[in-house]
Amino acid sequence: KYCVFYRLLRRQAPSPSASFFERMQFLIQEDGLQTSSIYTSFNERRASVIRGQIFYKKFLSLNGVKVQVLNNPNQGYTVSDKDGFFNLLVNGGGSVLIQFIRQPFQTKQYAFIVPWNTFLHIGYIYMDETSENIVCHRNYSESIQPKLWDTSLDRSFITNDKFDYAYTLGSQIIRQSISIDKPDLPIKFIYLSSSSGRRYQSILTIVLTGDHIDDYLTQIHLSISIEGTFSMRKFPAGKNLVYEYEWSRRNAYDQNVHGLAEAIVSIGYEYLNCNQIDWYRKSVKITGQDIPTANIGGWTFNVHHKLNVQAGKYNNYLKIECQQMYDGSLVQEN
Repeated sequence: KYCVFYRLLRRQAPSPSASFFERMQFLIQEDGLQTSSIYTSFNERRASVIRGQIFYKKFLSLNGVKVQVLNNPNQGYTVSDKDGFFNLLVNGGGSVLIQFIRQPFQTKQYAFIVPWNTFLHIGYIYMDETSENIVCHRNYSESIQPKLWDTSLDRSFITNDKFDYAYTLGSQIIRQSISIDKPDLPIKFIYLSSSSGRRYQSILTIVLTGDHIDDYLTQIHLSISIEGTFSMRKFPAGKNLVYEYEWSRRNAYDQNVHGLAEAIVSIGYEYLNCNQIDWYRKSVKITGQDIPTANIGGWTFNVHHKLNVQAGKYNNYLKIECQQMYDGSLVQEN
């Protein structure tokens, strides 16, 4: 992890309009973490990063594990660091078979469905795990339907024309405007409190349980992956459990994330006398940082909009562009 930050500090920070591949290519460049890779073997439209952590005996991090795409030597390989973390640049858009090798452990292979232009955090890999969990044939979680949403997506401003400011209840953003005192120039200076860099967090609200839970429910597992970052927590069983996760709007390499990002949330329900955990996996869009426009001491103009390259997505090889309005809201256009 620290080697990644060191390599980033030695390079010029990518621009807000840089593509995912342009931001991640440091992994395969000279002195990068991915060895013996050929640059042309990666498709810029499909590139993604697989991240994870490798353990031995459940809790001891394991370094020196060779991680590579099976039968694709042109993409090179990486090695887990002293904390067991690894970063592997691959071509997404389908199933990718990843191989984990270190003597004297048994070689392991896992297949993952990897999206395009994003991070995929695969969680924990245990090199010494040989036995499978005992399958529990009872499904206790039929009545549990977890919910999650990003409150910072709400950009519906409540205005106060008397004092020229507006605010949102969901994302807790304050917008202030100053009119230019010229009748023939209908332009305003705009300031958003969300433009204050690291001080503003995006909040993901997760409803784990409702009014009724099963008597056999003992523990709830929660893991959240956003732009390569990974967080895991456990909760004792209880009714009406709600958890709010604060995201710094930066990725696993401490780079700014602009526009929309995808949060992968996994919620596991553990029951008495059942070794198998019932998992629910959902994804939700969460807001990153606003793209700076005029950058006049944090102020911008209400006529300044910007094309958000990172938030745009490919649909049948056609790019659906995403435009960021002056208030930070996103409008997708074909």
